[in-house]
Amino acid sequence: MSNNEREGRARQPLTKQQRQKLRRKRKIRRNLWTLTVCVLLLGAAVLLIMNGNIGGSPDHPSGAVTPGPTPEGAATIAESTPGADELGDPSGELINAGNATAAATATPEPTPPPTPMPVPTPEPTPVKLKFPYYVEVDRGKQVVTVYTLDEVGEYRHIVRQMICSTDSFNRKPPNGVYKLDGQKLRWLTTVATPRSYAQYATRIASKILFHSLPYKTKKPNDLDVKAYNALGTNDSIGCIRLLCDDAKWIYDNLVPGTPVRFVSNARDEDLLKRLAPPPLIGGQWDPTDPDERNPDYDGSYVKPAVTPWLGVTPAPTPSWKAATYK
Repeated sequence: MSNNEREGRARQPLTKQQRQKLRRKRKIRRNLWTLTVCVLLLGAAVLLIMNGNIGGSPDHPSGAVTPGPTPEGAATIAESTPGADELGDPSGELINAGNATAAATATPEPTPPPTPMPVPTPEPTPVKLKFPYYVEVDRGKQVVTVYTLDEVGEYRHIVRQMICSTDSFNRKPPNGVYKLDGQKLRWLTTVATPRSYAQYATRIASKILFHSLPYKTKKPNDLDVKAYNALGTNDSIGCIRLLCDDAKWIYDNLVPGTPVRFVSNARDEDLLKRLAPPPLIGGQWDPTDPDERNPDYDGSYVKPAVTPWLGVTPAPTPSWKAATYK
């Protein structure tokens, strides 16, 4: 077909059917293009969602793509990155987006120090004490105080304090330290007139003894009530009068040679009040007398036992070194 024939055919008007067919073809082509573009956009969106980059994250700008694994032999991301500060990381290190928060907040727990092994306390070695007690008779206070050894081996630990009555002249024996004679009598008969009796007597020296309050006869139910009420005052001829339970304690516990010191200090009314004897009940028995026949026995007066400190070597105190102690 020649060119003239083509031009002539081209100039011929299209029929109605031909025009409709042409429009359909054009519409189909547009729809195909639109569908293709939509599929491409949908695929791109799916890829972005899978990579977790839609909207950005706290560690990366919006739209940034998280780098994948570095192929073997290729340069690392850190080496190819212009600078960590450009990525918003002030530490200068590239942090994976998924671990950024944990790395920023994690604090290593301190290692607890090792528990030291306790040092066992050595058991004290008991020593046999030649003189476990030291006695002080205070004429001014009208109190007898018994000491035993403390943890450093000196007589400072109070074992027992007792209200007493010393001599009316306040001079027998003279102040000083004496070695306890140690002679003991279950019942003492005095040489005074009229004659009287006392329980649990322990000789200090010469005619000076520790003993109970006097009795009119040699019977524990015949107490001298006047002497009982005079406790805490200078009322004896020379001996140290004590409640029955206190006299018995000295009788049972002090050994010959025990140092006994006589002193004269200021009177202490508060101490005397604490050591005051229990009230008389029937008036015939000392209420501290542990005799099983005693109907007036007052068990509240019993004092707890105190034993000498063990594991120390007795050391002389100034009282031991006094010139009168021989």
